[in-house]
Amino acid sequence: MSSPRRSLVALALALSAVTGCREGEQIASSEIALADGGYALVRVEVPGAQEARVTVALEASPRDGAFYALLTEDDAPRHVGWFDMTPYAKDARSCADSPRREARCNPEGAGYVVAAAETSQPAVALAHDLGKCPGDSEDTCTFYLAVVGTGRLPTSPRATVTVTTRGPGLGEPARVTPL
Repeated sequence: MSSPRRSLVALALALSAVTGCREGEQIASSEIALADGGYALVRVEVPGAQEARVTVALEASPRDGAFYALLTEDDAPRHVGWFDMTPYAKDARSCADSPRREARCNPEGAGYVVAAAETSQPAVALAHDLGKCPGDSEDTCTFYLAVVGTGRLPTSPRATVTVTTRGPGLGEPARVTPL
C-alpha cells in the first residue's frame, strides 16, 4: 500500500474512532479516485431506521492551496462531472455551516454544499450527518454525494469514504458505491 493511501486509511480510521465506533455502530468504507481533475460521485445506501454519518478523507498537498467541497443530492444528481468550484469557494464555506438549502449553496446545480475545507495539512476530512433513514430494516435510503476539488490538486487525487451507521437492531452495514 502506498504511503498516501496508508495516510488516508489511517485518517479514516482515526476519524471513525473520534466519532466513537461503539457497540451498536457499523462502519463501511470505500476508496475512490477523483477523476477529471477533482470530481467523484458516490452512492451511499443506508438501511432503514439507522442514523448515518459520512466522512471523506482526502489526500492533500498544503502548499498547493487546493479546496474541497462535499455536495449532496436527495435524488440521483442532475449534474455529473467536474466543474470549476473556485467561484463558489467563498459561499461554500458559509453553506457548509448552514442548515438551510439556499440557491447559492447549489453550485452549477450539482448538489448542496454540506462540508468544505482548504488544504492546510497532508490530509483533509469532510464530514456530514446524513440523518436517520426512516422506516424499518427492510427499507433503504439512498444518498448521492459529490466530492469536488479545485486549485492545484494532487495528481490523481484519492479519497476514502467512510459511513458510520448506528441504531437499533443493526443488520447490514451501509453500502458505499463509487459511480
